[in-house]
Amino acid sequence: MVWQLLLAAEDFLDRPSEDSYSSDQFYNSDEQVARTTYGMYGAMWAPYYTKNFYALSELSSGNCLAYADGPELIQFKLTSDSTILLDPWRACFAIVAQANNLINNIEKNATSAVSRDVIKNTIAEAHFFRGIAYFYLVRLYGPVPIIEDNLALAKDPLVNTNRIEDVYTFIENDFKFAASKSKI
Repeated sequence: MVWQLLLAAEDFLDRPSEDSYSSDQFYNSDEQVARTTYGMYGAMWAPYYTKNFYALSELSSGNCLAYADGPELIQFKLTSDSTILLDPWRACFAIVAQANNLINNIEKNATSAVSRDVIKNTIAEAHFFRGIAYFYLVRLYGPVPIIEDNLALAKDPLVNTNRIEDVYTFIENDFKFAASKSKI
C-alpha cells in the first residue's frame, strides 16, 4: 500500500510544464526558430541605452547634471557594486548567454521541418548580437572574458579576462560570420 502511494506521488510530481516551452517542443517551425532572437532586441537595449549608455558617456564628462546618479559619476564615487556599472555588464552578458545558447544548440534542437536557411540566419543573427554585446563590453570595461559555451562556464565559472586585442578579433569574427551567413 505504501509503495503504491509513493508511486502515485512520484507520478503526480513528474508533470510536464504547462506554462513554458522546452527546446524539444519549441523548434518545430521556421517561425518558432526565427522568434528565438526576438528577446535579444530588447534585453540589452532597454537597461543599457535607457539608463546607462548616456550616463557612462555623457555624465562622466560633466554633461546632463540632472541625472539621478550624476553625482556618483561626477564625483568619481563609483564602486564595483554601482548599478550604473553592473547593469550594462549584466545586460551584455545576458545577450552573450542567449546568443551562445542559439549558436551551440539550435541546429541539434530544431526539427527537420525547419528550413536550413532559417537555422543559418538565426545563428548569424546570434553571432551579430554577441558581437555587439562584446563591443560594448570591451569599450566599457576593457579586458573581459570571452565566453563561447555556457555549459563550460557553468562547470568552471572561474574564467580569465582576455586581452582587448583578442576581444576585438572575436567581435570581428562574429560580425564576419553574421555578414557571410545572413539571408536578410
